[in-house]
Amino acid sequence: KKNPGAPAAKVKKSAAIKDDQPQSLSTLPPPQPSKDLYFDCAIALLSRQYDRDREKVISRAKTEGHCCGMLVWFADVEKQPQIAEICKENNGMCYFATGIHPDNVEKTNKKSHDDWISKILELSRHSECIAIVSGLNLSKEMGTHFAQESLLNTLISVASNAVLPLIVHAHDAKSLEKLFEITNAAGDADNDSYKPTIIIHDVVNATKGSTEVLSTAISAGCYFIISATGIADTCTLDDKDSAASLIRSIPLDRILSGTDSPWKTPQNLPDVYLRSQRNESANIISLVTAISEVYGVSHSTVANQIRSNTMRVFGLEPSPTDTEEPTINEVNDESTSEIVKDLISVSNHIKSKTKSTESNGDEESLKKELPCGVDDIRPPDIEVVSASSVVTEYRCMRCRKTVFNSFDIVRHDDMSATRIKTVFAVGDSGLCTTSHFLHLKDAVDLVSRTGLVISTGSNGSVQCSFCGLKIGKFTEENAALCACGAHVMGPVVKVQASKVDRFDGATDPLSIAARSLQEAEEIAAEEALKIGGDAQLSSTRNNKKTKKLKSDNKGNFSSYRNKSFIPNASRVGNHKDKANQLAEELAGFQLDSSASDSD
Repeated sequence: KKNPGAPAAKVKKSAAIKDDQPQSLSTLPPPQPSKDLYFDCAIALLSRQYDRDREKVISRAKTEGHCCGMLVWFADVEKQPQIAEICKENNGMCYFATGIHPDNVEKTNKKSHDDWISKILELSRHSECIAIVSGLNLSKEMGTHFAQESLLNTLISVASNAVLPLIVHAHDAKSLEKLFEITNAAGDADNDSYKPTIIIHDVVNATKGSTEVLSTAISAGCYFIISATGIADTCTLDDKDSAASLIRSIPLDRILSGTDSPWKTPQNLPDVYLRSQRNESANIISLVTAISEVYGVSHSTVANQIRSNTMRVFGLEPSPTDTEEPTINEVNDESTSEIVKDLISVSNHIKSKTKSTESNGDEESLKKELPCGVDDIRPPDIEVVSASSVVTEYRCMRCRKTVFNSFDIVRHDDMSATRIKTVFAVGDSGLCTTSHFLHLKDAVDLVSRTGLVISTGSNGSVQCSFCGLKIGKFTEENAALCACGAHVMGPVVKVQASKVDRFDGATDPLSIAARSLQEAEEIAAEEALKIGGDAQLSSTRNNKKTKKLKSDNKGNFSSYRNKSFIPNASRVGNHKDKANQLAEELAGFQLDSSASDSD
């Protein structure tokens, strides 16, 4: 310690992401884009070059560029909430990616970095957020490298928890190689968690022509955003041939198109004047034309393939709908709040997913009778949830497909003797909100009855059979411990409640929307109360500081009891006394002198 006498700094809790902690309410599904052909995957819409006509840029992207959507990003974390507002106002057209650009990272500042992560966590819950941004730039000074790598690891965890792809900005091939080392290490450290899909921004600039790094990225399953760099910008002929050769080695089903506006205006625009102006999403048609010329394939083939890739990697593929049964997408009641409308759209989205699953025969009917012999494989002291007219579905939080239902869950309310905490009931006695338990004979038995897949071993992971998301653990012989303190004997599957969504199929979607709205309002009220308490505490502390400042300030004499006290009064009085004494002495001397003269 450099200064032993200095007080120790207060240690603040970091904003680290923990996979085992459930997040807040699940986000709404992203709004569906239009049926237009093009999607711009890179535009910095908050750039100062768009300040005068930002709305017209969005309008031209629709009318002139035939864009079905545009992915907005910005390097400054403090301004990213403005992006969320713009995307909310242009719902179905504008989407955004939140995160930290490596060029925006200076030397290590833990407090500001934790604040950034908190904002990114909040923004990632917006339905318009479809990606997380991160990256590396090792050309910056050495003091920033640790901060860049630390933030990259944290944002990988954010993308994993939010089930969103990760868009990476790499300055060069060396930075990209280091980035892959970090992502691979993060994946090896937690094999059970969801691994986000990596999307490399501006692949030509990121790889700097390195075919070895590009091969590594292709083998890792990455997607690649292609801009005008090297194929439609003001580059030399040699650079153009090198970039074209590099792009041709990327499979067509991995490419995305991004104008990278307001920079990198395509130089193959029909209007020569526009080539000297700023870039915008309306120019994406010329960019796709340049890409199709590189691959030697027709423009329509490349455009349709890029659109399909974009919808798949960002989860914007339209859900199948049943035209025979009407939905409640249209709510004409003016009194219905926007939140309720959004929640209704969620229920319709989930309902359409379930219909697709049932029509394909992937799962058994939810209203089936309890399978024969199920009672025989359950321990005698565990009660099976009785079948009723209302069947509760439990759906994967990632793919929204039903993985099991209330018939498969077992209660443990008869084990109060071993319980050490209170059961957090969800409507039925013996069911906890932290974990669900499913009994089975073996792995084949569970696969035949549910949508789960169990890894081999005595304590393997349990994954969703549709999307591969880990949702629990399988215990073959030993007892599984619930958070409430109860012990459930194996073989049993312990499912994390935060990884599945509970949906009552017999409940009116409006009731579900109202219930979710009530929960959201309660959470908002608690946060407002907490903020109010913090503000009151801060005000009290400020008052104490003010009082202390006044008491320490002796210049205003407010602490003296004698308010009639006059500064330097005693000193002035002494001077007067001396003057009077001298005057008296002088008068006496004069009297003595006059008397002696008379004599």
